[in-house]
Amino acid sequence: TLLHLATESGQTDVVKDLIEAGIDVNEPDEHGARPIHLASMFGFEEVLKILLDNGAIYNCTDKYNNTPLNLAGTENIKELLKSMKKFFLSVKSNDISSVKSFIEKGVSVNAKDNTNASPLHYAAWKGHLEISNILIKNGGNPNLIGKNDYTALHYASKFNNYEIVKLLLENGAIYNSLSTNKKVPLELAEDKNVIELLKLIDSSFENVQSSNSDNVLLVLEKLRGTTTMKAIAKAKNKERKTIINFAIGSNFPKLRQLYRVIFEDCGYKTGKCVTNENNDNALHRQIFLHEKLSQTKGFDNAITLEAEDRIPLILYKQQKHQKALEVCQNILQKRIKIFGSDNKYSIRMQAILARVLHALGESSKAIEIFEDVYKKQLDLLGSDSLEVLSTLTNMARAFNHLKRYEEALGAEETVFKMYLKLYGPNDSRTLIAHGNVGRSLMYVFKTDEAISVFKFVHEELKEALGTFHAETHHVLGNLHAALHMKSHSHEALEGLREVFRIQKTNLGSHHVLTLNAEKNLCEALFFEKKFNEVLDILEKGVIERKSLLGDNHQFFHFAEKMINASKFRLMMGGSQGFPYVRVNDFFQPQTYVEYI
Repeated sequence: TLLHLATESGQTDVVKDLIEAGIDVNEPDEHGARPIHLASMFGFEEVLKILLDNGAIYNCTDKYNNTPLNLAGTENIKELLKSMKKFFLSVKSNDISSVKSFIEKGVSVNAKDNTNASPLHYAAWKGHLEISNILIKNGGNPNLIGKNDYTALHYASKFNNYEIVKLLLENGAIYNSLSTNKKVPLELAEDKNVIELLKLIDSSFENVQSSNSDNVLLVLEKLRGTTTMKAIAKAKNKERKTIINFAIGSNFPKLRQLYRVIFEDCGYKTGKCVTNENNDNALHRQIFLHEKLSQTKGFDNAITLEAEDRIPLILYKQQKHQKALEVCQNILQKRIKIFGSDNKYSIRMQAILARVLHALGESSKAIEIFEDVYKKQLDLLGSDSLEVLSTLTNMARAFNHLKRYEEALGAEETVFKMYLKLYGPNDSRTLIAHGNVGRSLMYVFKTDEAISVFKFVHEELKEALGTFHAETHHVLGNLHAALHMKSHSHEALEGLREVFRIQKTNLGSHHVLTLNAEKNLCEALFFEKKFNEVLDILEKGVIERKSLLGDNHQFFHFAEKMINASKFRLMMGGSQGFPYVRVNDFFQPQTYVEYI
């Protein structure tokens, strides 16, 4: 074959090109010799490694029973091939430290043995979860074809290794790859969990293909924030397409909703949140995706514009608000020029721009935009549109910042009632919207009603999202804040301390929910005349946080005022506590407001 010719002449780049073109690395010639025999015999170590990295059989034999090791032309190649044998033995025997050691020395994790099996095939078959994870993290290909055209997923399914099945799918395994006897992994499975997961993925792809949008979205909505969702999002079909890529090619009618369900972080996982580093990766991936879609689908295609929308939203989530503002303004200017200001894509970017302006403390400007956007979206999309409800929710936050509390409460109640109608009382979105109503009730001093709402929502969120979910803790923090407003109890103050500690540990010190917990705690501490503790909390890491969030972030306006007030009270001898009044998004003591 051409690969034999390129190998025996040591043409590394040609070998790479041929493999990328899909040539079989294990195709024998008339003497049964395979390219790896030639690379070994002629001493082309780099070519040999490329072949092994792409599934070459390290101990195959020709018609004369020669293995590549028998024909090795250099000592380096002999050692390399000997290490392959030891590496396979380490995988089979679940010797984790040896496997790590071989990988650190550069062993090829995708090589095969003379049974046509890769290390990942063996790990999946024998249920070696940690080794499977190590192999995948170091480039192990979950879709290498082995004996009878089995993939690692066939083996993991057949031998009921559920965690490995999930791991493989989360890393792009083809869920419906066919073996030589036309069996997909699902048909080999006996474990209930394996069967349910593979059936779920299969039905999701089928629903996308048949444009059964309501069915697939309903199922996936229930999986938000779970590892099952990741398996569905990353799994591939026989055409090597993920469900999103498949939906794009199938002209799925509710592509935007599907995209949101799968990729938006609508809730925060227990003990785990998207870190800045991961958000940076997400930003780079989103920019790359947008560029690719612009080239293949056109810059004005719906899915291209959806991808573009997510770029400033990721920056917003990272709280890089100034950069998000610049990106929003550039995109909006371009869209108005192309589509006009009343086009739905221009309106959507205006809504994102308003969110960013509010985050930068420019709530008056934000409200002007929100009110205009809301009217236009109502006409275009209707009152039950998720975009309309999102705009109304964000408008309520800006109303609160401007002390327009009754308007905020009205907006929050409208959103809650619509979510209740759309999703029912137990859906997490309905519950979070109900919690927002409780927050607005606090701002209009309906403290007892707010406490009642928070108690109900907290109990329901424990069921819907889990006790340790960040949104559950967020509502619990608001409950403690309301209880402290009413009774100034020690238990409520300790509750605020605990929520702040948990959110800071799980989400990081600059996450929006951590900042909310910090505000709640500092307001209560100020009332309790614990001014030194307020200073200790707010002054810690302020320079680092300002570098991340920017000087204009709302939190630092709050922090600066609270720090000055605490220092003033200490200077004045730290006298009595004071009644609460409303200031911006939080409650602060009367004399503090007069001082500022």
